[in-house]
Amino acid sequence: MVGLVFFWIASLVFIYGMVMKRNIVGTIGCIVMLGVLFVYPEVPHNIKEILPGIGGPISSGVK
Repeated sequence: MVGLVFFWIASLVFIYGMVMKRNIVGTIGCIVMLGVLFVYPEVPHNIKEILPGIGGPISSGVK
């Protein structure tokens, strides 16, 4: 769970760096995100469990 928190913080740093055109900050955020994925191998599994809850259910009734 700690790895997931580090990953979300690093992703926010990455997004901030890219949006504010601060390439160094964005690069550091990207490197930390990749580092977290290697150090905490359970993070991709946790992300896969959490993302459907953020986006909400996919309705199969829409045509």
